[in-house]
Amino acid sequence: MIQELDPLEAEFQNWCRVPHPIASASEAMALKQPLETFAFRRTYIRATESDPSEIGNSHFSDAAARAQKSDAWGYHEIKTNHMVLSNKPAELASLLQVIT
Repeated sequence: MIQELDPLEAEFQNWCRVPHPIASASEAMALKQPLETFAFRRTYIRATESDPSEIGNSHFSDAAARAQKSDAWGYHEIKTNHMVLSNKPAELASLLQVIT
């Protein structure tokens, strides 16, 4: 189970949690065209403290590496686990204001 930084947020998140479909971490998804060819801006925000052993985390790592190397992506990091919105809401909001 993911540990949140704020005990009240952890209590709320634990109450809301439901099992996540395993296929979302294991089935491939195909786009009709690469993301970089769309007319919108792209930003990747990496949660640097996520547990590398969690199912699907390797996909996040691969996507982060791709975004970090690409001129078509903005790349940022927040030092927390995958629950960025719960753990670092002010930092995330500040970042989103800067990049939009």
